[in-house]
Amino acid sequence: MDLDADRAIRAYAFSFLDDQRARHGDALPWSVLHAGFTFAGRRVPLIAQQGIFKPAMLDVPLSIRTAAPEEGKPRPYEDGMGPDGLLRYRYRGTDPAHYQNAWLRRAMQLHVPLIYLFGIVEGQYLPAYPVYIVRDDPRQLTFHVAVDDRAISVRDAAARASSLGEPPSVDEHEQELRRNYVTRVTLQRLHQETFRQRVLRAY
Repeated sequence: MDLDADRAIRAYAFSFLDDQRARHGDALPWSVLHAGFTFAGRRVPLIAQQGIFKPAMLDVPLSIRTAAPEEGKPRPYEDGMGPDGLLRYRYRGTDPAHYQNAWLRRAMQLHVPLIYLFGIVEGQYLPAYPVYIVRDDPRQLTFHVAVDDRAISVRDAAARASSLGEPPSVDEHEQELRRNYVTRVTLQRLHQETFRQRVLRAY
């Protein structure tokens, strides 16, 4: 698939999430995410059983997922925030060459925006988007993931696309600082909402 078609599908996915959050609230049910949307006559789900998910229409993953913990058990993959404020997303398994890990490496190389689905309770996910794979750490079996401001991310992507082989007019240091800040705020919000949902369920 060419990059223009890939960008169009991702932009549609983000708009779909905007609409669903307006309808259901920030926490979206598995059924809505799995049903997904229709693009060019084909269904595009946003989630599946595997944590790193690539729909058939795409060559690079659309979403990454952290499962909600079962009561009294840790999450199967303990993703969390590193000292630099970025999300640490665990590899699929322990083989850096696993095809799903290779997918995310490709997403990093192409600067492709993804959706991060954070499980708060069983069957409910908080989406964060766009997120970017910004670093690969094979020694720790993790990817470093940054959440970005959606409006500014679109502007930066346009700058890259219009550079025609020249260095894009994107301030990389400013971009890194912005993404670090947005990631910290987003992860704090995700964990606060997880706590709130568990309290609500308890009562």
